[in-house]
Amino acid sequence: APLRKQGLINAELAEPVQAAVRWRCMQSQIYICPVGANLPCEEQADLSQIPTQAMQNFCSENPDAAGLPAYVTGRATVYAWSCKSGAAIAGKQVAHADGQGYLKEFWHLLQQ
Repeated sequence: APLRKQGLINAELAEPVQAAVRWRCMQSQIYICPVGANLPCEEQADLSQIPTQAMQNFCSENPDAAGLPAYVTGRATVYAWSCKSGAAIAGKQVAHADGQGYLKEFWHLLQQ
């Protein structure tokens, strides 16, 4: 019920779906992350600005792509990646790490 009150899950969701939530403690408080296909709840935030081989390969094939898809960058990167003249470039920071290194934007403080 607390998850529904905070608007983090929909009341119409089946019980098994509602149970698909990751829980953890941080600074003596409970945080939750509703599991979803695009929510890397259990991954540490990727703070690296060094392109991976997959990013380099993508940019070799798409030398001036305005953005790299998540299947190339990984879902835990904190940067918006693009290609410039065949090189992968880390752009604006779009996500942040919390105090334990997880993606802050996906973890929510559970209000008591």
